[in-house]
Amino acid sequence: MKFRINLFFPLILIFLVSLGCNNNNSGGGTDADGLPSNPNDWVCQDSVINLSQREIDTWCSENMDRGEPAPPAFRTPPPLADLTMKNMFDEQFRGFIRNRRYTTELDWNRDLNWRMTGPYLGKIGFGEFFGVHSSAVRIYYSPEVVEWLCGGRQGEIPDGAMIVKEQHPINETLGIITDEQGCMEIPLNVDPTSWTTYIKNKGASFDGWYQGNVRAESTQNPEPLWQIGNPPILNASAITSPDFFAETGNPPFERDPNWYPTGYLFLNDEQIQGDNKNPDVVWAYNQYGNWCINCHASATSESTFSTLVNIITPGTQFIQFSPDLALLFNTNFEGDIHIPQRVALEFLESENPDGIYSTFYGSTAKSDRGISKFLRSNPSRRF
Repeated sequence: MKFRINLFFPLILIFLVSLGCNNNNSGGGTDADGLPSNPNDWVCQDSVINLSQREIDTWCSENMDRGEPAPPAFRTPPPLADLTMKNMFDEQFRGFIRNRRYTTELDWNRDLNWRMTGPYLGKIGFGEFFGVHSSAVRIYYSPEVVEWLCGGRQGEIPDGAMIVKEQHPINETLGIITDEQGCMEIPLNVDPTSWTTYIKNKGASFDGWYQGNVRAESTQNPEPLWQIGNPPILNASAITSPDFFAETGNPPFERDPNWYPTGYLFLNDEQIQGDNKNPDVVWAYNQYGNWCINCHASATSESTFSTLVNIITPGTQFIQFSPDLALLFNTNFEGDIHIPQRVALEFLESENPDGIYSTFYGSTAKSDRGISKFLRSNPSRRF
């Protein structure tokens, strides 16, 4: 459609900018108030699919070849108490994950495509994401997990089963496309930049999972020891470099900003003094009963949200909110406009039953009182 600008443009522009529609790399210009209050409105309703038992049975019968189980060396992770063996396991397992052997060698079933796990506010790569793990995901399932899913999620997942969640930052390299409702889709087959992993070992913890996190290998060669993160972790101080105390022989006794914030190594130069962040870590990235249980405890069974819906269908789609303001300056634009400030426009329409002029909708404005009232009553409201 033809995108037209008329006298109402300055008012709309001021309105959008005043509501905090800024595009910056920090993503700090928006907050949760920019989303509809009802989470159901974050979801593209047509994408919510409940598979029938017949559809499940058909897929399961037609996909009996579900790949090979994980190698024996990776089926029983050692506990944190056996730190030496745990470090050896974790470093070997990291290589298994980074090389993506679960797909290149074992041929596991996976989600049909990369997918978003929540709505996005603003321009992709410059806004704020309200999904899980702050990333797009694509999950691979060992054959034991798929068998359990085909069995209706009944009983227990056997020990040694594995779930591997590939993750990628929300940015322009995903090639995210949207339809006229703002429903987001990821059409590209991109490489993961990190992974969240689950290995089943029922007797090792209350939830029975060894949960871990692996980052893609650093582009620096050789990879700086401190950037590897953990594994390994060494001694009671949970340091990650054997020469950590090389200069003093002991932990520091005075404040050292290069220790902060403890628990995370991957900081840029603006967050620390120079590039001298010390490799100090306060928890193991991989362990039984890890922080993942904070969310996964709410799963209906086996502390996992795994579902055949994501394997058989594209999965639930979420909405991108907020337009690309650059389009407002292009008077010759033809084609699909970016996603409208849906929440703001719904408010304006409710205040103006006779209709308003919108550069997004193209109807005729009868009054601008709705905008004025909204700005007066919501001076700090940001979308």
